[in-house]
Amino acid sequence: MGVTAYSTSSNIVVSSPSTSFVGTTGMVRWNGSMQCLEILDSSNPNNYANWVRLDVMPNQGISIGLSSDAETVISWAKLKMQEEQNLKVLMARHPGVKDAKEKFDIMVALTKQEEDRNGSS
Repeated sequence: MGVTAYSTSSNIVVSSPSTSFVGTTGMVRWNGSMQCLEILDSSNPNNYANWVRLDVMPNQGISIGLSSDAETVISWAKLKMQEEQNLKVLMARHPGVKDAKEKFDIMVALTKQEEDRNGSS
């Protein structure tokens, strides 16, 4: 049985087909003296955490990646960055778009101010 550890705080997924341990936190470190990856096991009933070695067997390996939520957020951020870049290009080419965007930003700021004064969100 392989190991898969997932941490909602770090959005990191760790898996190894050569170990039957499943950690609960997903925190991973490189142990330089042992020359191996280790995963933090905080599921100990005595309330102390210990590091468990993730051994690598021949022709198998350890995979470290992002959770699907983290990948979704990164994809969304890339899309938003591209949209913002496209808008900047449009505003540079078309003064009317720039003017409309500036007025929109002012309207949003004034609306937020008004909602804050009225206690709504």
